[in-house]
Amino acid sequence: ELQEHRNLVRELFQAHGADVDSILAKQTKTLEGLGLRPKEAGSLGRNERDEVIRNSCFYLSLAVSYLSGIGALASSDYNPTDETEERKGKGKGKDGDDERDAGEGEKKDGADDPAAESERRPSDETDGGGGDGSGDDGMDDDTDALLKEADEALIHNTALQLKRIIEAAVVAAHPEWAERGLVGEEVQAFSDFLVYVLDSPTLVSEWAVAVFDAASGFVDVYKGKSFPEDDDDWARSNTLTLRYEPGHYQPILPVSTDKSRPALGDLLEALTEAEVIYVVTDGKAD
Repeated sequence: ELQEHRNLVRELFQAHGADVDSILAKQTKTLEGLGLRPKEAGSLGRNERDEVIRNSCFYLSLAVSYLSGIGALASSDYNPTDETEERKGKGKGKDGDDERDAGEGEKKDGADDPAAESERRPSDETDGGGGDGSGDDGMDDDTDALLKEADEALIHNTALQLKRIIEAAVVAAHPEWAERGLVGEEVQAFSDFLVYVLDSPTLVSEWAVAVFDAASGFVDVYKGKSFPEDDDDWARSNTLTLRYEPGHYQPILPVSTDKSRPALGDLLEALTEAEVIYVVTDGKAD
């Protein structure tokens, strides 16, 4: 089904005389120019009983992008690495998200396996390190491991809160979707769900979320009604960027910790200059 989606996108572009590869190249070049790169965030969340929730990549990606933007993540794990290398040779699970996220040695049916599941972090390797047991930034491995554990707990808690807030709004608007299995504990969520919280009294209404579609080259932007356009620093931290490929989401983060993320205005200006097609869904619109 995922391959069929990709093929359908290409057929639609070709029918309108568009070259998907060319558009994707423009999208990639724009991200590079902004100093941004995808980072793997995994797909296994945790519920209130600390049970695994599969297909949680959308909410984990939102959580990582948001927490990174406000400087809440402390470990070296969130210095972006090459997403191509991270995903090389990894297959897809039957429900869409990467099967590697079920863990090497973990049962594919999602049964809990503490040894295999013990921390399926966005990246299980540090960014290098010296022979004295310290990382390139001078942080010792034990300290970084503790920071990773704290980051992971914060990410999972934030992702779960986002899931509850967003899906409650979706079900309130479309109760029949829950009955039909389109929304649920382990059902793949999609960025379209953001439409239902853009004008809500929640944190999400203060965000602008740009989703870079790796199948079409399009960029969908969801702008909350309370997005702080007049405050540059706040606008920068509240502009979230995600990558979507059929069946999986990833956060897009600055290439290095000393590279600032773009605010929404800067992002849209770069997309316009590169002739990347984007659509803004504005929570302030009537």
